[in-house]
Amino acid sequence: DFVVGCGMLVRRDVWETVGFFDERFFLYYEDSDLCFRAARAGYWCVTVPSVRLYHRVSRSTSADSEQTLYYMRRNALLFLQKNGSFAGRAAALADDVRLLCVWKGKGDTRRTRILAMAVGDYFARRFGRKNAPFR
Repeated sequence: DFVVGCGMLVRRDVWETVGFFDERFFLYYEDSDLCFRAARAGYWCVTVPSVRLYHRVSRSTSADSEQTLYYMRRNALLFLQKNGSFAGRAAALADDVRLLCVWKGKGDTRRTRILAMAVGDYFARRFGRKNAPFR
């Protein structure tokens, strides 16, 4: 359904028809959003399985980083708002509440704080790059 942005080749007419990346995402889901908008406009996402792409991941965006947790959770809600159903958004919010309860119960204040910040910023419509520190 989508092509990862770091390996994406996009024809000019696609950009002209559907627009560029939605800057509200800043990091994570912007490529998925673009592909969904292109699909709605009648374009196809095509992959070439024989091509290999190596993408170096920085420490700040590793799987357990505060940045990754924040942007993945906030932007999932934005993506579902734009491209999904109400039921999908409700399920994502329910999962966020579940995680908050689990992490709070385990005393994981770091992840609890970051997830609460992500959900709070989604509802406050604070999108784009987060200027305030995560700590």
